Amino acid sequence: MPVFEARSGQAVTLGRLLTELAQISRRDEGCITYSVHADVENPFRFVLYEVWGSAESLAAHDCTDHVRRFSVDVVDLLEAPFYVTRLRELT
Repeated sequence: MPVFEARSGQAVTLGRLLTELAQISRRDEGCITYSVHADVENPFRFVLYEVWGSAESLAAHDCTDHVRRFSVDVVDLLEAPFYVTRLRELT
């Protein structure tokens, strides 16, 4: 789950870019779920919830033009570099 924190005044723009990325990424091969979530307590924080059919599908997604373009476009909108927390389902 990538976690992003927008700079002051950039939350709307970041949310829009994340939504656009999600719409495109849902069409990537192996994508099962790809959704954008806003933190209810911190209006500057967003989380992508992604489920991929395989590690290879995720790796291929990370190399797509739309992800690379997003990674460049988002840099100036962030308070700090985004980070990724990997999860495994327990139930």
